Amino acid sequence: DFIKAKLRFEVITTDDFLAIKETKERNKLAAMKLLILIAYYAYLSKQEYIPIVLTQMLQLTLQHGICNESCIALANSSYLLLQFKDVAGSKRLAELALLLLKKPQAKKYLPRVYAAVYTGVFCWYNHLKQSEKWLWQGYQEGLLIGDIEFAFVNATASLQNRFLYGAQLTLLEKDIELCRKRMIEYGQASQFAICSPLQHAVSKLVYFTRDPLSKTGNIIHEKEASELSLARNNFMLYASACIHFCIVEYIFGNYDSAADKTQERWIMEKECSRTSKYYGST
Repeated sequence: DFIKAKLRFEVITTDDFLAIKETKERNKLAAMKLLILIAYYAYLSKQEYIPIVLTQMLQLTLQHGICNESCIALANSSYLLLQFKDVAGSKRLAELALLLLKKPQAKKYLPRVYAAVYTGVFCWYNHLKQSEKWLWQGYQEGLLIGDIEFAFVNATASLQNRFLYGAQLTLLEKDIELCRKRMIEYGQASQFAICSPLQHAVSKLVYFTRDPLSKTGNIIHEKEASELSLARNNFMLYASACIHFCIVEYIFGNYDSAADKTQERWIMEKECSRTSKYYGST
């Protein structure tokens, strides 16, 4: 059903899409808002239910008309399609989601849409650096409109992109520290935890560059290994930690360690309903 619903959006022309009526039915609008919440918490815990929830949102849009929440349904569906390696379909749904953001009342969902499409399909089509400014805009807009959680989802993704495309490490280290302080101020514990492996990876590379014989690198490595162990109960956190850990280990020539940790993650992924794809870093 999900594939059938997405196909209807994939083949629709832009003009026909924009011509879809807007729904005014209060019960349908309430249902879409509820489904947004369900989809988000399913993503965090029970990913196998995400296609079911998104199918309902897409079908409501097709049958009863567009609403502000339709942009999230399309953006999240775009992100999900990458798990099925349907990159073309993902790109089309992302484009439709961005079209809906041009509606004034849909602007409140900009941080959520940007988090899905600019950490998703547009990182497959474009250089990571091209997504950075949009993710940072998602962060700033989130703070302005009060969507604090997704503001920091965008911020974390922007910082991760900078690490992966090779931004200046000392500047990145300062920005990570500043962002983590703001996460504490706003009570964003989950994003603070996700940023920890990134901070360890950057700090380790910075200190090694300054002084290859420094003991600081060993201290960071020990703390990193400890947090990796603690993250095992959270698949998404553990997958992110493994990716950054493996990149640094590979840079230092510790190929066996990097391979072992990657193998651990693959085994863990088999027990989960979705893999953790990060721009091909699997």
